[in-house]
Amino acid sequence: MFINHIEGKVVETTPASVVLESGGVGYYIKIPVSTYEQLKKDRIRLLISMIFKNEVIELYGFYTEEERNYFESLLKVRGIGGETALRILSSMNFYEFKEVVDRGDVDSLAEVRGIGRKRAEKIVFELKGLFKEEIIPNEALSALISLGFTRKEAKRILLNVVKSVPQGDLEMLIKEALKNT
Repeated sequence: MFINHIEGKVVETTPASVVLESGGVGYYIKIPVSTYEQLKKDRIRLLISMIFKNEVIELYGFYTEEERNYFESLLKVRGIGGETALRILSSMNFYEFKEVVDRGDVDSLAEVRGIGRKRAEKIVFELKGLFKEEIIPNEALSALISLGFTRKEAKRILLNVVKSVPQGDLEMLIKEALKNT
């Protein structure tokens, strides 16, 4: 990875891309739907993943580190390129994807346009075990524990609400968790 992030003025957007101007240069960056939903500001900072393909550099931008890690884990699967990884990322959030892989839910992955059953099986096979860590953010878990919940209670509560909250919105996740106690 040569470029970690780009911060700049939003010049142009589509649901699949953004042009960010930084230092007088306009960067064309492909993005997932979840990042597009965060582009309501004039200036934004995107975490970048670069792919070199056929002597062309492609930039992929993400609003959160989790999204970028999710994207890059998909790229490790042979035969999955940036466009396909972005399609998967746009069809299910990070937490849903981790759960699908952990459960071996090939059918859910196969529903993504351009994936099919064989590719879905390959993704599950190659990534199973990679996501052993919890599907809930540590910050949310720590916040509930500091409010007096046991670790077990906090995990149970967060697992019940994590899928209904936009990825990366820690404040909303904690509020929803507290509503559901």
